[in-house]
Amino acid sequence: MLGKLVKYDFKATARIMLPVFVVMLSLSAIFALMIRLRVENGFIFSLLTTALFTTMAGSGIATVVCIANRFNQGLLKNEGYLSFALPVKTSTHIGAKLLNGVIWSILETVAVGTSIFVIILITSSSQEIVELFRELLELFNLVDMDVIVALLKGLSIMACELISSICMIYAGFAVAHLFDKHKSLVIAGFVIIIMTLNSSISTTLIDANYEIFASLWFWYVQALVPAFLYLLITWFILDRRLNLE
Repeated sequence: MLGKLVKYDFKATARIMLPVFVVMLSLSAIFALMIRLRVENGFIFSLLTTALFTTMAGSGIATVVCIANRFNQGLLKNEGYLSFALPVKTSTHIGAKLLNGVIWSILETVAVGTSIFVIILITSSSQEIVELFRELLELFNLVDMDVIVALLKGLSIMACELISSICMIYAGFAVAHLFDKHKSLVIAGFVIIIMTLNSSISTTLIDANYEIFASLWFWYVQALVPAFLYLLITWFILDRRLNLE
């Protein structure tokens, strides 16, 4: 059932995000071609440049909005009636939304990276591309196990931070559901308070023992413990305090 829920959320999010990615990739290709062909129309080039970088920056915002909207619409709005009518645990619903959020966050990063690669590929000559790949191969040859381990550690920390951020957003929407008015202000206030509190705790711990800053476990704990608390808050409200009237 978890797979079916994720698939449903993925398709719902794709209706918005895939067009954004297509537009971003198309603008990247056109932007690169204008550079390659040395198009001298400054107004069009400036307009295209603005549109491209706005789309790249906006894709991240659009991803966050879509992730939050799928949670809100799927569990706290009218779709919630259908969702909670299914023989599925509340934790499974939350897990499906979380997986959907993680997947689309990764896809957004890949889409931005692909757009940058398209620009480099089109604007570079054949010789420059060959040289680029040669340098990349030489770089890979220099990579040893220590570098790979360090890279994997960094990626794992980023993954934990991503999960924690998505869980915080879900908890914010769940808490706002308890209020009849000013839900947006409640969400914003919740996020600001939580981020400030997390920053203060982390700073205090580092000041007390600076060596933990270099500890991998510190970064795991400071991301995953709050994430667990966010999920607990979200589950409790959806399971015990949900009111879709």
